[in-house]
Amino acid sequence: MGAWGTTLYSNDTTSAIRDEYIKKLNSGEPNEEITMDLIKEFQALICDTEEQALFWYALADMQLSHGMLMQYVRDKALLCMEDIKESERWARPDQDMVTGWVKTLEALKKRLEAELPKNTGKIE
Repeated sequence: MGAWGTTLYSNDTTSAIRDEYIKKLNSGEPNEEITMDLIKEFQALICDTEEQALFWYALADMQLSHGMLMQYVRDKALLCMEDIKESERWARPDQDMVTGWVKTLEALKKRLEAELPKNTGKIE
């Protein structure tokens, strides 16, 4: 992952998820179909323990921003935030980067916990 900052979309992974989501949304695909397509398209990334959290954060944020948050996606993102290894991603000498990323995740978590997911589909 290439990262140039601590905002949610200041890395290659989340930027790619955001761009694909918006492209598919603009083409008229329904949210459920977009979600399934992205899960299939980024399956290798989802299986990567270092990158999977970024996938769920970006997808949850995109759905939330467009009023289409799915329970499954919300739950996956919140579960990733509980994973201790996620905080290790930023365990480096640059404390400002660590602090910035923690603030980014706290803000996303607050938004996700405040928003009731839309009943737009079920993914098992």
